[in-house]
Amino acid sequence: MRSDLGGTRWRRAAVLAAVLVGACGSDSTDDLVWGYDRDNGPNVWRDLSPDFALCGNGLEQSPIDLVANDTEEFALPDFDWVTSRIEVGTELDDDNNINFAPVEENITELDDVEYMMGQFNFQTPAEHTIEGQSFDGELHFVHATSDGAQLVVGVMWEAGAFNNDVERLLQAIPSRDGNVNLIEDFDMESLLPDDAALYAYQGSRTTPPCTEGVTWLVYDQPLEASSEQLMELRDAIGGTNSRGIQPLNGRSVRLSN
Repeated sequence: MRSDLGGTRWRRAAVLAAVLVGACGSDSTDDLVWGYDRDNGPNVWRDLSPDFALCGNGLEQSPIDLVANDTEEFALPDFDWVTSRIEVGTELDDDNNINFAPVEENITELDDVEYMMGQFNFQTPAEHTIEGQSFDGELHFVHATSDGAQLVVGVMWEAGAFNNDVERLLQAIPSRDGNVNLIEDFDMESLLPDDAALYAYQGSRTTPPCTEGVTWLVYDQPLEASSEQLMELRDAIGGTNSRGIQPLNGRSVRLSN
């Protein structure tokens, strides 16, 4: 674990700012109400603000159906994820999700670039599909560099065995908006599949303003949580919070060996 506490706080603040700008847009969009209902959902995001234009006319949008179409090998990322304290609250992003923000540095290094995790959150049902198969949920680990380059690691979830790590996350969700709870000593790598391959492609954030230029790494194997846990998570979020599949538009999708 990195010991430069002052530097860590500065980097974390810079990365969290970059993550939130990518998810929520500029100050001019802060008061806009977007969501997942018919009148403010993904099909009309483009109409809510000029700042959301990419949600309608972007050419590298996410999510997509993940089907490998490029056999070129790519360097696997190096996950320097550590046991962390996690701040849990809704005010860290917007009122359409519950957000989990590690206090300690969790780094994913790809192509010699270090991306620091700013937060992670759940989408229910999953946003990406894999060769046409849909999943019950998807966990997004949102990373950025201090200069704003973004990377998201995605993990699918399906109903199955009770998951103790998910239960810790569920129990920490604040009962009131604006509150923040703290989880101690959470093993971040427990939320990654073992011995799974990764899809890689260039896409966007899946919420307004649908910022493009995001590197996506999505595992090809899901993790399990009980159906009751997945339902509790959906209820805490306030319902479904997923965007539909977007056109590939000729993009390369690679799958690690």
